[in-house]
Amino acid sequence: NNGFVDDIHGWNFNDNNNDVTNNGFGSWHGTPINGIIGADGNNTTGISGVNKTIKLLNLVRGQDTSSVFAAYRYVLNMRKVYNETQGENGAFIVAINHSWGMDSAFAADNKEWCKLFDELGNVGILTVIAVPNENIDVDKYGDMPSTCPSDFIITVTNTNHYDSKIFDSGYGSHSVDLGAPGEYSYTTLNNYNYGFFGGTSAAAPYVTGTIGLLYSIPSYKLIDEVKAFPASSAKKMKEFIMSGSIILKDLDEKTVSGGRLNAYNSMVELCTFYQENVLLDILENNSSFISCYPNPTNDISIVNVELGEPTAVSVKVYDYRGRLARQYVYKELPEGNQSFYLDLRGFRSGVYLIKVILNNEISDFKLIKY
Repeated sequence: NNGFVDDIHGWNFNDNNNDVTNNGFGSWHGTPINGIIGADGNNTTGISGVNKTIKLLNLVRGQDTSSVFAAYRYVLNMRKVYNETQGENGAFIVAINHSWGMDSAFAADNKEWCKLFDELGNVGILTVIAVPNENIDVDKYGDMPSTCPSDFIITVTNTNHYDSKIFDSGYGSHSVDLGAPGEYSYTTLNNYNYGFFGGTSAAAPYVTGTIGLLYSIPSYKLIDEVKAFPASSAKKMKEFIMSGSIILKDLDEKTVSGGRLNAYNSMVELCTFYQENVLLDILENNSSFISCYPNPTNDISIVNVELGEPTAVSVKVYDYRGRLARQYVYKELPEGNQSFYLDLRGFRSGVYLIKVILNNEISDFKLIKY
């Protein structure tokens, strides 16, 4: 009864109907973003998003700002109704992913547009905005809505697995908040398959997904505050993301935080603030984090391990029959972030199981060789 018939998956503000498949640019662009935010996890299929279980609301816009503003107001109303009815109606929307924008435009000339982000924020919604895929200073050359001064937006540039800013991505010491590792993201595609996606459009949803992840932390203190003070709670989520970022030389004086998104650090920041000691102990006692890039790979992948203390590490590569194909042994690696190579040159195409052994703890993941 909100005036949008059968909007269970969202709404198409371009055609004014409930078809959000939008078989054109929208789905080519939106489906990979959805995967990064919330592809189902622990189901042995494809990938897992930043959130392995989450609800996504898809809104299709036209090229005119009127359809964009209508979409904002739809989201605003859904969360406002949720707040006013204590969750009986509406929807608990916490973030909007905004992987698009208007080049060479400034907030001073688009005050009504910027005002909408404050209205969204006042009901508890943050908006995450991707900067242009150009090596430009948006403070100087403009971009909308990146240059809006709202406290309720988070503006994101693109980094790679070397923690360097992608050359063709915007920056701005005043308008761009932080970076996120969007380049060569392996995610869902709209052809019933998986593949690589990049640009600042891929960087932004990692931040959007992290907002959802933070709200999912089971804390009664957090829940009570969100219900009573949705606007200030949203601001705190932005603070946790900003303060949890890892400072990078390549982002110094190019972003507000000077850093790159780190979801783990932001979770620790939140748990510390709300004094959720049990959750904090769980997080801090699992200080060895592993990532592998690229995956899938054609020849060599880089494994990154974050160690809380000096640790002996060994890596074993098994083929699909369970046979040991290769092994690497490191007697002791120092504390901090450590990287080493997995060389799969000469290996057949297929799926390999990688076991990383840290002292007596074993973590494993699948690596695809194509």
